[in-house]
Amino acid sequence: MDRLTVAIVNKKAFIQMVQQYHQDFQIILNRKIYGEDLLAEGKSTSFLSHVLMNHDGLIGILLGYGRDNALWYHQKYRLHSAQERAEFCEKFDLGFRLTDELGSVWSDEEYAKFREEWPYLPSFRADPTSLEAKHLRKQYLETREVIRQYYAGKDFLEATLKLLTS
Repeated sequence: MDRLTVAIVNKKAFIQMVQQYHQDFQIILNRKIYGEDLLAEGKSTSFLSHVLMNHDGLIGILLGYGRDNALWYHQKYRLHSAQERAEFCEKFDLGFRLTDELGSVWSDEEYAKFREEWPYLPSFRADPTSLEAKHLRKQYLETREVIRQYYAGKDFLEATLKLLTS
């Protein structure tokens, strides 16, 4: 089955992210890496599967999940059994605790209700004790509020298309 994927990329942010983590990109992709070159490659071949080799760590870094979180995620899902993944999460305190803005832990039911109310807001799980995760969480919460205010009472598709075409 043929599939078309459309990606909207902030070129400046992309290049900056690749530059910031160029050592990780070079080690994983086993070659010299420049953000501009990766963007150019992605125009002529499958970006995720060929350019980034479907590496969840690199993809997560570019999506803004943070270096450590993305690489932990990649490592966790390379483990073969649920038991190995559970032990990995316990070892690195990656217990997938879901919290609200005040740090209160959410139940599965509370999280499901949030996702039902705000299905298009991004979310991710991280080591809540790392400085990187704390910084990302602060940025995310600020951005999430802007997103909530923009979409309040609007049709998601219409509002998004308006943003993309203006």
